[in-house]
Amino acid sequence: MRISWQPSIRGDGKIVGYRLLRSGSTYAQTRHTSMSVQISSNRRYTFTVVAVDSNRRTSASSVPVVVQTGHSPPPAPSELIGGALSDTTVGLSWQPSVPARGRVVGYRVFRNGVPVGQYPSTSVTLTNLAASTSYTFTVIAVDGLGYLSTPASVAVRTEDPVPTSGHVSAFLLASTGQSFQDFQAHYQQIGTVSPTYYDCDAQANLTGSDVPLITQWAKARKVKVLPRFNCQRTSVLDEILNNPTLRQQWLTAIVTDVNAAGDDGAVLDFEAGLAKDRDAYSSFVTALAAQLHAEGKSLVICVSAKTADVPNHPRSTFFDYNALSAQADQLFVMAWGIHWATSAPGAQDDITWIQSVIAYIRTLPRVNKYVLGMQLYAMDWANGGGSANPANSYEYQDAVNLAASMGVTPQYDPTSGALTFSYTDSSGAHHDVWFTDATTEAIRISLAHSSGLGGIGVWRLGHEDQRLWQNPLLGPVW
Repeated sequence: MRISWQPSIRGDGKIVGYRLLRSGSTYAQTRHTSMSVQISSNRRYTFTVVAVDSNRRTSASSVPVVVQTGHSPPPAPSELIGGALSDTTVGLSWQPSVPARGRVVGYRVFRNGVPVGQYPSTSVTLTNLAASTSYTFTVIAVDGLGYLSTPASVAVRTEDPVPTSGHVSAFLLASTGQSFQDFQAHYQQIGTVSPTYYDCDAQANLTGSDVPLITQWAKARKVKVLPRFNCQRTSVLDEILNNPTLRQQWLTAIVTDVNAAGDDGAVLDFEAGLAKDRDAYSSFVTALAAQLHAEGKSLVICVSAKTADVPNHPRSTFFDYNALSAQADQLFVMAWGIHWATSAPGAQDDITWIQSVIAYIRTLPRVNKYVLGMQLYAMDWANGGGSANPANSYEYQDAVNLAASMGVTPQYDPTSGALTFSYTDSSGAHHDVWFTDATTEAIRISLAHSSGLGGIGVWRLGHEDQRLWQNPLLGPVW
């Protein structure tokens, strides 16, 4: 601003200048009768002037002039441009806001009215957005006093995601974020994902619910979603299959849940069923398949692996492969468990045993309905295992890290087609660890492919050997 005044009348000496005081302190001295003064926004100033003569004497102060400054917010950012960079990423850029006074310290960005953050530059890349979705992004300039500009807005739609071209059937552990992240990384090789949404409790209730984040993310990428309906309680299964009222409740609940979530079908994972309930289970599957098929949905049945159909096996007799394959769209053969938590140590999926499992399947009709399921985890038995020393389960990466920490190198066992290593823990206990990696899994994948099976499946997504996904048989064509 500019301050001006009338000339002072001289006394004994000649007037040589005028001293301007701002709020009691000397601001500057001039020979003229006006002066430009720097002021700040939102301040109160008191200005006075004294004349100075050639004898260095000063006059009395002028009448004070009080100035109260205001403030104008910065103008809106101009030329705001937004564009989709991918199915989950958007880029924004704009021309800087130039205020009349002060300076802009940043730009606040909003997504559909919700603050995203404040940024010092005139461009930003926003990630973790939903695919195929329209957003309104707003940018507001902020100056050093906290004043906000008027908003500038732009509408941007994220790109449609690349659809899957894969065929792998993969289980996703819905209780862990890592499993979902692994799915996101490899979805283009996965044709069907089965999140572990549903279970049974001790009272034979169906528990659990859909997780829309997972389901909708998969569906947007054309991955079929068939959630897992799990029950591994022997007495509960017996009740579900033989109590007509409870049986109907479960059939209705499964179909209702699938329809409500917009799923593509269901995976039925009933395990530990009694041999005597074999026909009752086949009947249950027949009814469920009919209801789901009437709704345009699919049904996959998880079955224990077997090398022959015997009448009294504690796990596999429950599954009548021939009857189940006649009704279901696929049978997911859980080709592991030849060694288990309370058995002696050994490969969970011994390759010779798997060859026998596949040989049995090939004696049956509808071979192309069978999917070979692979386990991707490790088991660690202490002191020879058995019921007194049940094994701990690890993911692949945990087993690799454990071997490294113990200073041992896993060895390939050609008889079982698996990896193994041993170590002694701090208490002196001997441990045997068995697991698979991408190389050993490739043997099983090739075997399933060459045998004419309908595909390959995995339990489960997480910290498996990431080299698995480089296998060409997991590409678009099986």
